[in-house]
Amino acid sequence: MGKVIVANWKANPGTRREAVRLAKECDFPFVFVAPPFVYLEAVRETLEKASLAAQDVALPRPGGQTGQVTATELKDLGVKAIIIGHSERRRLGETDREVGEKARAVIFSGMVPIICVGEKEKGGGERIVRESLERVLFELRGLEEKEMHVAYEPWWAISTNAGAEADVPERAVKVIEGLREVVEKKDFTKVKFLYGGSVDKNNAEDFLKESVIEGTLVGGASLRGEIADIIAFA
Repeated sequence: MGKVIVANWKANPGTRREAVRLAKECDFPFVFVAPPFVYLEAVRETLEKASLAAQDVALPRPGGQTGQVTATELKDLGVKAIIIGHSERRRLGETDREVGEKARAVIFSGMVPIICVGEKEKGGGERIVRESLERVLFELRGLEEKEMHVAYEPWWAISTNAGAEADVPERAVKVIEGLREVVEKKDFTKVKFLYGGSVDKNNAEDFLKESVIEGTLVGGASLRGEIADIIAFA
């Protein structure tokens, strides 16, 4: 199976005990489990088949950076991949340049960046996300042969957002094909493309059967015990 599943728990769960339980539910090959920072060690000790991921990383800046967690520290904890530029981080003002700088730090530390790009409103998404990815890749010049994942994440399709609309595979495929053109034009050779618009057990099969969609970024469904179903479709 070549599909990649990323389980993003966001700020969940509320206890270490629950984190361990969830980790066991998500423990499958080809799955990256991204718990909150405080549970990284507990989840690492629990996983046997899945890989550990983080939800964000500090910008590579000089100084103390109180409250931040660096790529080097995450690598030391056993993290294999890091989500960067998630829509919820971008809503706080994170820019494409910063996403690129973080991705560069992740690669230099020996991990895989999971770079999120997406548009706020439905319509015109292909152009917006292409330009966003171009700006991110500009910061990754010289790293064209390094492994990375690009997750297309349309904000308007995320169920936790007000007025969310369900996306369809045909439209997502068109956008991801555009992103692939950007990657190929800039000679990046080891990129997988994921989809992250509120994927769950009810729609995962429709998206994952598309060859251009090489995996999914899963949010709430990873907290509801649906990873096994999504893996089965993959």
